[in-house]
Amino acid sequence: MQELKIDIEDHQPLAILTLTGFFAASEVYKLKSLAEGLLREGSKYVVLNLAAVDYVDSAGLGVLMQVWQNCQKNSGILCVVRPDSSQVQRVIEISALARAIHFFDSVNLALELIQTRFGLSLSDKAPVAISSDLKDVIKSLVHRIGTIEERLSRIETHLGIQ
Repeated sequence: MQELKIDIEDHQPLAILTLTGFFAASEVYKLKSLAEGLLREGSKYVVLNLAAVDYVDSAGLGVLMQVWQNCQKNSGILCVVRPDSSQVQRVIEISALARAIHFFDSVNLALELIQTRFGLSLSDKAPVAISSDLKDVIKSLVHRIGTIEERLSRIETHLGIQ
């Protein structure tokens, strides 16, 4: 299975996350952990670019719903750029997400809504500088969390829990 990659543009209180690859059970922890951290640090407005996502499963849809709910709790909004993949688009349309989340054809259209509704402009916000050392630490932690979640999943399967 292909790895999920996430590029981050952090412009507190706005974050733009671009996902590439497979957004499936073995990879969802990456977005979940990252989004929770960004929301804790003050991001209220999240643009999630799914244009380059090749596959999504129910675990991926569940994390999208969690991110949407957390943005709502913070008086913010989650804007999602539609995937280019017709399979991924079909899965989203079948789910309840298509009725709850704001979907857009591009990042620019999502940013226009945020600017109009909340008076926030990307040009007003300087990117938060993240040192390469901190990026390395974050990557290491994300990898460790993934390893732990994989182990827990195997234990749950072995014990018949799920």
